[in-house]
Amino acid sequence: MKKLFAKMEWILWLITLAPSFLLYWFWEKIPQTIATHYDLYGKADDWNDKNILLWLIPALSILLYLILLLVPVLDPKNRIESMGGKYFGLRVVVLSLISALSVIFLLSAIYPDFDFRAGLFPILAIFLMFLGNYLQAVKPNYFIGIRTPWTLNNEQNWQKTHRLGGRVYMLGGFILLLASLFLGSLGFYTVFLICLLFIIFVPVIYSFWLFISGKTAQ
Repeated sequence: MKKLFAKMEWILWLITLAPSFLLYWFWEKIPQTIATHYDLYGKADDWNDKNILLWLIPALSILLYLILLLVPVLDPKNRIESMGGKYFGLRVVVLSLISALSVIFLLSAIYPDFDFRAGLFPILAIFLMFLGNYLQAVKPNYFIGIRTPWTLNNEQNWQKTHRLGGRVYMLGGFILLLASLFLGSLGFYTVFLICLLFIIFVPVIYSFWLFISGKTAQ
């Protein structure tokens, strides 16, 4: 199985380098000065020379690829490596998110009238839904997952917390997807903030509740 995923590594390289290929392909169409920051209403409020893209886009993608590649090696209990296809799928999802965000940024640089939020918001929502699906399969480790003192100290706590946490992430992502389709920027940011707090605190509180209530064996 391990050899099979090693042979499929080219898929991850393709996802990682896709934004860089597009950058060089459309280089001449990109204005010399590009917007590099936007306010809450989607209006550009900071600009920079386009040459910054030559190192920024490849560096972000490649750095993330290398981090995800090394995490199983650094895991002392080899729990992440034992996930097999689930971890490979998680790498695909995370790298696809960064590549998609880079492509949206490039499109906004090439076409000033392109509303990057129209692509950004749904992508973030879909990413949370996929992440929630994979989160339920993550085994106890020190790098990925809902790492509270109680999940790291008890495998049953970890499993139950991640089972609930995965569903919370998927629900939050679904709500954000609907918000991205039917609400404006201010409405989306409001829902996003509420969902973010919900996603962060519900699994942590649940993990603590399992600990103090004795719902997990020690």
